[in-house]
Amino acid sequence: MEAKIIEHIRQAQRGDQRAFQALVALYDDRVSNLIYSIVLNRQDTEDLYQEVFLKVWKKIKTFQFRSDFYSWLYRITVNTCYNFTKRRARNQTDGDDEIMNNIIYPSEENDPNKLETTKALYGAIQQLSPRLRTITVMHYLEGNTINNISIILRIGEGTIKKYLFRAREILRKELAGYA
Repeated sequence: MEAKIIEHIRQAQRGDQRAFQALVALYDDRVSNLIYSIVLNRQDTEDLYQEVFLKVWKKIKTFQFRSDFYSWLYRITVNTCYNFTKRRARNQTDGDDEIMNNIIYPSEENDPNKLETTKALYGAIQQLSPRLRTITVMHYLEGNTINNISIILRIGEGTIKKYLFRAREILRKELAGYA
């Protein structure tokens, strides 16, 4: 870890809100993008973003520098998103249409064919279980290595590979008409 980040963490552990705000600024986009990639909804992303950093503020004193700070932050973010998706699944009845209508699809071009394919891909990813969706997003959309995912999620590399295989098979079936 960089000395600057270590110093911000130590100051935040002593209650320095400015140091904590500096940490938030450093990891702002990464956390926001991670949350969005799991829940695929802007409003939920904003709510969970606040929840994640509130948890981090409350727990920062427990960070012991045994791992990279981002790995620790990533774990809190993923767990918060998992808990949210479990709650939403229990409480959801006919909300799927609302969720799918609130997704913002990244598109570099205004090509309607690419947009349709992108919507289909995100729709298929949304159908994966939270764990499969997280690992798929971490590996294919964020470019994390299997080893890095294993460290962050505390899951064996073999299990990560098995989950990626399972996710690819599901996505292949869901997207058969787009190949």
